[in-house]
Amino acid sequence: MVKDLIGHQWKEYRRSPLWRRNMAINVLIAFFMLYMILNLLAIGFFAGDIIGKLFPDEVLTTVFNRGILGFLLFDLLIRYMAQTLPVLSIQNYLHLPMKKRSIIHFLLIKTLTSGFNFIPIFVFVPFALDSVADNYSLFSALIWLLTVF
Repeated sequence: MVKDLIGHQWKEYRRSPLWRRNMAINVLIAFFMLYMILNLLAIGFFAGDIIGKLFPDEVLTTVFNRGILGFLLFDLLIRYMAQTLPVLSIQNYLHLPMKKRSIIHFLLIKTLTSGFNFIPIFVFVPFALDSVADNYSLFSALIWLLTVF
């Protein structure tokens, strides 16, 4: 059932009259997203060097862990202002003889694929593999990454 709902959403998106009109805008958005991903990866890889220069006497992971709360609050603010919930697309299915549970599962799956959910991955994974693994071990870096997520 969820697979059918995802198929309907894809068809609705592709059959929209704005799809062909906004093809150039879609390409620009794709380049912007690629640029943002590269910036987030650079932040993740070079955060250890930057923190090491700014705070030479402190432990790298301790300083980074203090900044995680600020990062998460900023992420929450950005999500609140920019992320849209796919509630309006569900209203078409509420009057049909479908299980409400399937509709809710579809809504949850659709929100999981939001690009905002991948921002911490692009920052924390490079930091863990570059800085934490260098100072401790790869196993410690994976445990640190697991606790952050």
